[in-house]
Amino acid sequence: LNSYRKELLKKHNASSLRQLILPNIVQVPIFLGLTLLTYRLCTEPTPLEMESFLWIDSLVRPDSSMIVPVALGVATFAMAETRSWTMTAAEKAQQDRARTQRRLRAAEGKVEFNIAESMKSAIRLVALPRIIVTSFAPAGLGIVWLTNSVFGLIQNVCFDIISRRNR
Repeated sequence: LNSYRKELLKKHNASSLRQLILPNIVQVPIFLGLTLLTYRLCTEPTPLEMESFLWIDSLVRPDSSMIVPVALGVATFAMAETRSWTMTAAEKAQQDRARTQRRLRAAEGKVEFNIAESMKSAIRLVALPRIIVTSFAPAGLGIVWLTNSVFGLIQNVCFDIISRRNR
């Protein structure tokens, strides 16, 4: 199966590394630009000082209830797990077999780099720093990040469901 995948990638001049890097090259500058814009909007003096949102008194000060930072961490962690929510039993069994084979090869000294598992672990690890950073950031910025993560989560779930129906 792995050799067939490599053959297809070579035939169509595709690369799994390119699939990981190219979307980020486009998304990261947009995310950073929106983050800096929102941060500047939340710096005093600003009319946002008097604006509130649900339980948050001011969009300029950090969320003292920690609801936004924790929700952002949960949404980030959930982003890593979305694929497993829509997997069929056969796909889960295949994934378990592949994981077992990788462990056996690792025990023999043949270490393989699994991009999907690495990305999943990286996304899981990002959840905690996002909670910490958001707990000190203006609440308006935290709301923007949370909204972005929730919409990304919804997008991933929808694409996974559509992909599952097409299989």
